[in-house]
Amino acid sequence: MILLFLLSSAIAGRITDAETGEPVPFAGVKDITTGQGTVSDGDGFFFLGKLPPGRHTFVFTQVGYRPETLSVALPEEGVREIYPSIRPQAITAKEITTTGKRQEFEQELAPVRIETGAIRTMPTFLEPDVMRILQAIPGVAAPNDFTTALYVRGSSPSENLILVDGAPVLNPFHMGGLFSTFSTEVLSGLEFWMGGFPAKYGGRMSSVLDVHTKEGDTSAVHGSADVSMLASSLFLEGPLALGSSFALSARRTYFDKVLPLFIKDFEFPYYFYDIHGRARVPINFRTWMGYTYFRSGDVLDFDMPEEYYGIGMHWGNVVNLADFTYLHSPETFSKLIIYESFFRMHMEEGSPQVSEAPFDWFRNSLTSKGAQYSLNWTKRDEGASLGLEFQENDYYYYYKSGNYGFGIRKIPWRAGGFVSLKKKLGRTLINPGLRLDYYKGFSDFLRADPRLSLKYFLTDNLAWLASGGVFHQYEIVINQQEDIMPFAYFWLPVLPGHVPQRSYHLITGLEQWLGEGFTLKGEIYYKRTPIAYDAKYSYYLQEGTEINESGDFVLSPGYSAGADILLKKDIGSLVGWIGYSYCYAQRWQDSVGWYFPSYEKRHNANIFLSYKLGRWSFGTRYNISSGTPYTARLARFRRVYWSEDGETEYMWLSVWGKKNSRRYPIYHRMDLFVETSFHLWRVPLTITGTAINIYNHENVFFYYMDYSQEPPVRKVMNQLPRFFSVGIRSEF
Repeated sequence: MILLFLLSSAIAGRITDAETGEPVPFAGVKDITTGQGTVSDGDGFFFLGKLPPGRHTFVFTQVGYRPETLSVALPEEGVREIYPSIRPQAITAKEITTTGKRQEFEQELAPVRIETGAIRTMPTFLEPDVMRILQAIPGVAAPNDFTTALYVRGSSPSENLILVDGAPVLNPFHMGGLFSTFSTEVLSGLEFWMGGFPAKYGGRMSSVLDVHTKEGDTSAVHGSADVSMLASSLFLEGPLALGSSFALSARRTYFDKVLPLFIKDFEFPYYFYDIHGRARVPINFRTWMGYTYFRSGDVLDFDMPEEYYGIGMHWGNVVNLADFTYLHSPETFSKLIIYESFFRMHMEEGSPQVSEAPFDWFRNSLTSKGAQYSLNWTKRDEGASLGLEFQENDYYYYYKSGNYGFGIRKIPWRAGGFVSLKKKLGRTLINPGLRLDYYKGFSDFLRADPRLSLKYFLTDNLAWLASGGVFHQYEIVINQQEDIMPFAYFWLPVLPGHVPQRSYHLITGLEQWLGEGFTLKGEIYYKRTPIAYDAKYSYYLQEGTEINESGDFVLSPGYSAGADILLKKDIGSLVGWIGYSYCYAQRWQDSVGWYFPSYEKRHNANIFLSYKLGRWSFGTRYNISSGTPYTARLARFRRVYWSEDGETEYMWLSVWGKKNSRRYPIYHRMDLFVETSFHLWRVPLTITGTAINIYNHENVFFYYMDYSQEPPVRKVMNQLPRFFSVGIRSEF
């Protein structure tokens, strides 16, 4: 027991899962004796002060857990430490009167939080995917079925900060964005800020996705194995020596191995894999350390020996992270994170008939090495956090075609600090913050990013929300505006003659508590981006080239404005949400004027529902949205020229209309999900079935011209057709 001499008594500790020993984040803590309450933080720690001495009854609750009641005698003054454990349980609305959700509503300016259990009950294409469930939240759009990238409130995915336990991860996608790199089994939860995020997050100007890894079961080894039509995966967790624990997940696709067994003389030379794990080691009562390893990769090796030709593509991430946490007191702790995050993309196309070396060769990589120290203090609805950061980024970009080569290599660094406060003043919860960054690269920059969030309680169950701030980004991404294939993003530092990209956020809205498990939230926002870069647009291009391949970087400022509304139910047999978004986004180029980015969805509505009935679970998602903008081909003409030997030759050039001035038809799709659990020869099994686009609506992906006919005919490439998939899962 640790006693701190205060004017009144207090209780503090950490809430853990009774079966696994892992911390339970954002759990409710309520003192039945006085009526006061609080909520645990992301690591399960809590503090509740200003309590009278004597015996108190506390209730610890969280969605998906059985409430735990403890009677605790508090000293005359000081802090009583306890470490309650709560046991998982299928909870219905009649079985629980309060959870951490109520305390979160009263005391937090909270982001969107997704429990990993909800991810498995959402219909997704072949594999459960955390990115797919985020795409169903108001404010997030997916321009098509073939990407899991997050387009948040009119911004590009390259403007999002994605973290794994505090380390940045770039392009976390497989197969051109069709699948994300995160395995749901190894995740303990995630936090998603769609704008106005706190000062501790820097380096991006749209949104933040903070992914947390499980620390592992401290009592026994167990796991699960999954087999789907796409991949096989394995998950293990359990104790190690001296109170330490681990969690590890691995996944690999097997198209390259299985398809040749069924199709004669057929090869599919592509696969992807993921490895994600974490270990936690307690050093003493106050100190512990953790280690996270994350690796993802895509491999394509296509060889045509009879043609003396081959294509090779390799891309992926490797993250190594160590963190150290020290508990100064029940309400104060510090944390040190040290990491290295490496992303690379390598492509080569060769023809030995021309050269012994690859004819075309390309490589883009970014290695980030960094450290962050933070000191955190929290007491119920008060708190403070301050920290220091350092990050060094090694950018490498090289392209070679024949005898021509071009490359950039630069190692800029960024150092900064942040301070963030949380205070309850009457009926107002205020969270101001300030971030200061110094960037040294081709040029030197010092940038200050003030942040502010407010929550004013109009009534006990209705709150007014407001947030805003300044946000800077120190990377430039080629094709960031129009590219719908996230794996093709190429990362560069702030180039000579350029300044860091900048954005301003202003958000306000209302949040209504409708009862335990029910919330209604509506927000309107305005986001202005005076400094952003894009590839220069050209109206005339050679037939077969892409719009983005013409020209250099140009300044492309813009803005977005809109509204989001979300009705959400968290507790009971039926859970889910209904959401609607309105987004109006525009960008500017001097040669074009104002235009709509290709990922803007003006109207976007989602319904996601999951129902549990005994050993059966059912889920559905329905999405209807406006079509995305596109640039139309208006005509083509023939350009005549003379070749070196004096022959007359020509090429076809397209004439394009105003950039993104037309829209594809309305998009809509319904998906279904069913799951059942049973035992076969004492082995627990779960079988899942998913139906994608159940009524087989033909959603347009893009238009293209068939030039084999005269005059050319416009044809349609559609998105995902009706598709059924089955998976099986076993736990042990």
